[in-house]
Amino acid sequence: MIKEESRSPVVWLLIARPIILSVLLGGEMMLGRSQGVLQAPFFILLASYGLTALYFLLTRLIAEHRLMWVQVVGDVALVSAITRVGGPSDAPYYLLYFLVIIYAALFLFTRGGLIVASLASFFYFLILFVGTPTEHDLSYLAYRVYFHTLFFFLVGAISGFLGERLKRYGTEFSEIGLTTEEILENILAGMISLNGNGRITYCNRRAEEILELSADETRGKRFEELPDRIQQLKDEIAAHFRKPAIAKRKEVEIHAKDGSKKQIGFTMNSFLYSTRKVKGVTVNFQDVTETKYTERLALLGELSASLAHEIRNPLGSIRGATEVLGETLRVEKDTKRLMDLILRESDRVNRKIEEFLFLAKPREPILRKMTLRRPIDQVISLVKYHPGYSRRIRIRKSVGKKAAFVEADEELLIQVFHNISINAINAMEGRGELRISVVHDDDMVGVSFEDTGKGIEPDELDSIFKPFYSGDGKGIGLGLAIAEEIVKQHQGRIEVLSQVGKGSKFIVWLPEAK
Repeated sequence: MIKEESRSPVVWLLIARPIILSVLLGGEMMLGRSQGVLQAPFFILLASYGLTALYFLLTRLIAEHRLMWVQVVGDVALVSAITRVGGPSDAPYYLLYFLVIIYAALFLFTRGGLIVASLASFFYFLILFVGTPTEHDLSYLAYRVYFHTLFFFLVGAISGFLGERLKRYGTEFSEIGLTTEEILENILAGMISLNGNGRITYCNRRAEEILELSADETRGKRFEELPDRIQQLKDEIAAHFRKPAIAKRKEVEIHAKDGSKKQIGFTMNSFLYSTRKVKGVTVNFQDVTETKYTERLALLGELSASLAHEIRNPLGSIRGATEVLGETLRVEKDTKRLMDLILRESDRVNRKIEEFLFLAKPREPILRKMTLRRPIDQVISLVKYHPGYSRRIRIRKSVGKKAAFVEADEELLIQVFHNISINAINAMEGRGELRISVVHDDDMVGVSFEDTGKGIEPDELDSIFKPFYSGDGKGIGLGLAIAEEIVKQHQGRIEVLSQVGKGSKFIVWLPEAK
């Protein structure tokens, strides 16, 4: 069965055939060139109608390509019959052969055009030489057959060439061609067009998504009929209709269906008649809520970094003054303990400020080829001096016999390993085992930190690397965020596996240096 969109050439041919023959043979019968030939065109015309009806039935039974071949062969026979009974040998009916050859070549290309030209030449030869009374001699008839055959093949070849070129260009155009609606439907901005009466004539998919409207709520409706939750946008459209202005970007606030607020940035353009009356308006807009949020976060980050510096400066002064007092004054034991506490807490606050500043503006790593043994050994030594470490925590190391090399900044890598190890120590709460090992996977080398702590809840796994997130409520939640940022700087990643009640495994994957 032929699909509707693929059979248009066949359908047009089916419609055109009876029309052309009706005009041609109907005119022949009306003029009545002679009483002896009035009936033959009538029966040929009926035969063409019958063939057309048959072809229409065949459209549902056979493929388009095969049906086209059936039609061109049938039309050659039909034209031959018309030419045979249509009058003397020099009657113009044979010109219909050219019409059949042309459409055969356009639809069936060069091969089809040449085959139909061959059939037309054969039938034309039979008409002139077999059973047709003529006043011309054989040499004249041969001359006509020769030149008509030549023209049949010439027309078939040229039409076939044009048909193939059209097919190729049509294929290329269909591959790269996009309609205006397809382009508008797939742009990232929302677009609404309105006519001079304020009725919506077009609303693309992105506009419906941003405004959370369906096609039924927009197409053909006046903009005043849109929901009140986008009232500010409606007010701007109304103001633009009252006083069209040069396109200028503005922002309004609308509400989503769930009640949340959205910030919309938009521009409007007017199309005017010569009388300055509005012909139509287009509204282009985007959801800039996330952009505004990001801008506010960036501003807050700059403010926080500035505030951190302001805290750091007097903190250094306090620490320095405390050290001087401790060296120059004789103080009692309790006072000395308080001064040591000031120094210790000052150092702790200063470290936290340094962590925060690193997260706000990470320094570029200084890469060099190195093994993973030394940073692992240094981290194990540092961890043993951490307040959360106890002798009931056992640290086991397995780095393998073959040294693993990476391109890394050793100081930053130690900070990553230290932050993850401290996280593991805190999770074990004074008792357990931390296994640190080197693993390989294709062109990546990893350092695995596996603890026997309390594990991480599944719904918390997506949050542990977020700044200021602390699952146990201890600390300010910058350790893992800083670790992830540093590893990303090294073109690596951190993989986390955890089971509640049994422990967690953090694997720091880095590209292996060859």
